[in-house]
Amino acid sequence: MKLITWAAALVVVVALGAGVWWGADLGGSAKAQTAPPSVDLEALIAQKEGLSLDTVHKMEAAALAMAADKGLAKGTLTAGQAAAVRNVAVGPIVDELFSSTAQAVGIADLDLFNGLTQGKSLAQLAAAKGMSPDVLKAKLATVVQGEVSKQQSTGILSPAQATMIMTTWTTSADKIINESHAPETPGHP
Repeated sequence: MKLITWAAALVVVVALGAGVWWGADLGGSAKAQTAPPSVDLEALIAQKEGLSLDTVHKMEAAALAMAADKGLAKGTLTAGQAAAVRNVAVGPIVDELFSSTAQAVGIADLDLFNGLTQGKSLAQLAAAKGMSPDVLKAKLATVVQGEVSKQQSTGILSPAQATMIMTTWTTSADKIINESHAPETPGHP
């Protein structure tokens, strides 16, 4: 179940930040803006956790609803944006986010999934490819900044929201790349 916890956190990040970077227009539709990623992350999570895809979708919907309510209460989302977040199709966004992350690390999508579920951090996976943490952070920051700028120029993000996302990235980058989750021992969630 640790993978589900990790995935739920990823869904919240996607909904409140990354989702708008990778094509969730917060008008209710989600679309990948590049070629389809090579993995279906939702299906991999469902398989790994022994859940149905429908259950994973319900968990995503619950996480999105909580994130939307929290963003609305804090004033970081407008009522329209919060309503749209509740209706985001997470799969294509998460797949694109995951694929972009794998590309930045320099490994295949499935290798990223397997590495993370085996308890490795992004920094460890990048180090195995000869990449320093600073280079990894710079690559990921370039992706984030480019998408934030694109979404701000189209009016999807306000300047304040764009600043919030970049500030969150800057203050959280070390934690994000160094976060690891110990692999589960069978019979011990």
